[in-house]
Amino acid sequence: MIKIITSLGIGEVVYTIVRWSLQYYLLQIEYDAYLASIISQMISTVVYMIVLNLSVKMSRLYKDDT
Repeated sequence: MIKIITSLGIGEVVYTIVRWSLQYYLLQIEYDAYLASIISQMISTVVYMIVLNLSVKMSRLYKDDT
């Protein structure tokens, strides 16, 4: 249970940092607000999934015998 919570927590922190920093960057280079929000949401979701999968594999949450 601790491994699941840790993996999700790490993913959420990375997601939040990536989303807000990317959205800020896109707004600074004068993207429309709605477009900056959509782009940062999509990219940060992909990054979240990658980080979550990596953290699950690193913590060996699912033991793979093969």
